[in-house]
Amino acid sequence: MLCWHFSPDDIYKRDLYKYVFPARLPHATLACIGLIPPASGLIPIAEQQSRWSLRVFKGYITLPSKTKMLEDIFQKDKEQVERYGSGRRLIPGVVLSDELAEEMGCYPSLKRLFLTDPKLAIKVFFGPITPFTYRLFGPHSWPGARDAVMNSWEACKTGIEGRGGKQRLKRANTWLFMYSFTVILAVLYFMFLN
Repeated sequence: MLCWHFSPDDIYKRDLYKYVFPARLPHATLACIGLIPPASGLIPIAEQQSRWSLRVFKGYITLPSKTKMLEDIFQKDKEQVERYGSGRRLIPGVVLSDELAEEMGCYPSLKRLFLTDPKLAIKVFFGPITPFTYRLFGPHSWPGARDAVMNSWEACKTGIEGRGGKQRLKRANTWLFMYSFTVILAVLYFMFLN
């Protein structure tokens, strides 16, 4: 268990602004990246938290006053209790990533995308949520982000199928068909002959 003199032992009761900065510290000198588990993937959330906290450390983003941070924490905690109950809670990963991206200036503008690149806008809106989406615009944008977003469905499909997935999928479908056919024959046999 983590032992911090400025924070309680219960990990879900820590006063972490945006689930990163301890609000009760006099200065923003400690960032807790990925400390509280998200309702979605940890790595993309931790990347956003890292990017955002680095911009805070560099002075590009200024944290609000202690009072405002505690109000924000209280409000989010209240929403979490309403959603998950008073026990173990998960942070809303996509919502948090969007909030951090807006503060950093890298949130993808769908209006701008629809005007400049409609195909990409459709992929961003209807496709899987990936970290590449937050690399399309703003600081530390990446030229390969567009291709990564455009191919994100294919990457998801490959991840599910694995290498040689189509052959394995065909074999699995063959076995499933044979199993289903056998079960149907057995059911018909017992229905009509008994």
